[in-house]
Amino acid sequence: SFGMIFAGVCLVFNIVFRKRKIVKLTSPNLNYLIIVGSVLLYTCVYLYVYSVNSFDRQDLETFICNFRIWVFSLGYTLCFAVILSKTWRIYYIFNNPTAKKKAIKD
Repeated sequence: SFGMIFAGVCLVFNIVFRKRKIVKLTSPNLNYLIIVGSVLLYTCVYLYVYSVNSFDRQDLETFICNFRIWVFSLGYTLCFAVILSKTWRIYYIFNNPTAKKKAIKD
């Protein structure tokens, strides 16, 4: 629960201070994807805790089992793909052998 609250605070901070230089440098659009991915991962915790105690609800339990795998995979992919792309951008900016001024957009 605290993680989701913190993700909400980060989202509000990102929206409110979007025009400031320091937030622009962190790529707000990519930050949104990291926040969505982290919220999906926090949601996945609740899906793993949830269990169906009824024998009549086998179809629901199968759906939840498949759904939590997809939610975890999507959340993990969103978070770490964006983090790796940001890392690649930093690497490209500082290790570019031909130092030209080139803007890398979101």
